[in-house]
Amino acid sequence: MLLLFGAVLIAYILDDLLSLPKLFTVYGPVALVVVAATFIPSLAAQVRRLHDTNRSGLWLIPFWVAYVAYIVSAAGSMAAIKAGQQPDMGALGISLVLGLLMLVIAITMLVFLVSRGTVGPNKYGDDPYASGASSAM
Repeated sequence: MLLLFGAVLIAYILDDLLSLPKLFTVYGPVALVVVAATFIPSLAAQVRRLHDTNRSGLWLIPFWVAYVAYIVSAAGSMAAIKAGQQPDMGALGISLVLGLLMLVIAITMLVFLVSRGTVGPNKYGDDPYASGASSAM
């Protein structure tokens, strides 16, 4: 995850240094390619980690729904600002609420993802660290 964050950060910087246009108000073309290329592997790693803690991968849905809703609502406000208009305060309020909701969900997910996995088998499979378990690598 840290490597992914670093890659996206470098992509953002490259987009700004090259003065490339922003797509969806936040992603330049370089950042969009990096995010698109790393989304599925990152999602798979998150689901695997949730399975280690005996939780369903469906726990990720609230975060991604809030994230997409936040980007859509923020895009509308940013478009109004770029056009020199006053953004709708209701839309800004919705963006703020969605951003705070996303933060709460992200903190919850962080706790889930850094928690110790279940000891012994769970409904998603055997404990890879159990004594006598064969190495997956």
